[in-house]
Amino acid sequence: MGRVDMQLSTAEVWELTPAQYARLWARQQIAEYRQDVRAAGIIAAIINVNRRKGVPITPVDIVGRPPGLQDKLKDKFARIIGDN
Repeated sequence: MGRVDMQLSTAEVWELTPAQYARLWARQQIAEYRQDVRAAGIIAAIINVNRRKGVPITPVDIVGRPPGLQDKLKDKFARIIGDN
C-alpha cells in the first residue's frame, strides 16, 4: 500500500512509525474521497439536468460521506449539547 498508493520508496516506508503511516494513509484516503466527489459532481450534474422535478442530487448522495465522518459529527454534537 505505501509503495504504490502513497508513492513512497521501500526505504521510506520502513522508516515510518506506525503513527506516521496511519496519518499518511488517512491523508491518502481523504485525497481519494475528494477525487470521487469530483467525479460524482459530473454525474450529479448530468442527472439533475435530465430530471423533471424533485430535490437535486448532490455528489455526496452518490459517493456517500467519508468513512468515520458521521461518528465525528455525533461526538462533536454530543460535546456541544453536553451529553458526554
